[in-house]
Amino acid sequence: LKSPSIVDAISEDINAALGKDDAKTPEEMKIGELTAELDLRGIDYSDCIEADELRAKLKDARLSGRAGKDVLDNFNKATAEAMFDKEKNPMNLSKEELEAIKGEDGA
Repeated sequence: LKSPSIVDAISEDINAALGKDDAKTPEEMKIGELTAELDLRGIDYSDCIEADELRAKLKDARLSGRAGKDVLDNFNKATAEAMFDKEKNPMNLSKEELEAIKGEDGA
């Protein structure tokens, strides 16, 4: 039995926050999926010839947290929306409780 890697754990966390249950590791992804995520993250892969090179770039990008601004904006938006959705908010915090823990900068 293979233990999950840090990349797998991060992928699962991000996909869970975005409401996705179909988290895939780079090893499970098809070439089109790999290149789509690399494009989304703004990572150049023009030097890659083999699928394993794409997988390595994606793993590196995920581990280093490299992502395009849109990825981060969408993640933050989805996370904020999930906090106000009673079905996705595991702590079922009220709007008042959420406001109380919000930072002074509104985040």
